[in-house]
Amino acid sequence: MPSMTRLGAVALALSTALVGGALVLASPQKDVSIVATDNTFSSSEISALPGEDLKIDFVNLSILSQHSIQFDLGGGQRVGLDPVGIAIPKTVEFKAPAEPGSYEYYCTVGMHRQLGMTGTLVVIAPGQAGRAVPVEGSNLKFVPDRIAATPGEALDVQF
Repeated sequence: MPSMTRLGAVALALSTALVGGALVLASPQKDVSIVATDNTFSSSEISALPGEDLKIDFVNLSILSQHSIQFDLGGGQRVGLDPVGIAIPKTVEFKAPAEPGSYEYYCTVGMHRQLGMTGTLVVIAPGQAGRAVPVEGSNLKFVPDRIAATPGEALDVQF
């Protein structure tokens, strides 16, 4: 067995050397689509892991006004998009904050933020309890009958 251990150590050292002396782990980018309509976003909550790469695909479907999206990421850091007209898709990419917590996003146009055009980016530490989802029902009929979740999102389904 010692020879297998040495072989594994050699393979690990070789693979580490092949990637420039560092072990590289690829993490997939999380794609989220958000549609703006009259003073609302289609998603009021987005979950992410600390430092996760996020790609927000944004489109305004309001015929009444332009809309934007701005993320406050803490420490004065903000990312977002300028106001866009109807049916013009835009994309913003960024890393989720390193610190777990709740971070607001909102529309910067006029009084839209004050009128409730806001949402929350929830950064969840690995191993942290998932989003609570209360479910009621019996006889195989439950409300809600479907739960939307993103890949890798932790859920705490409560019956």
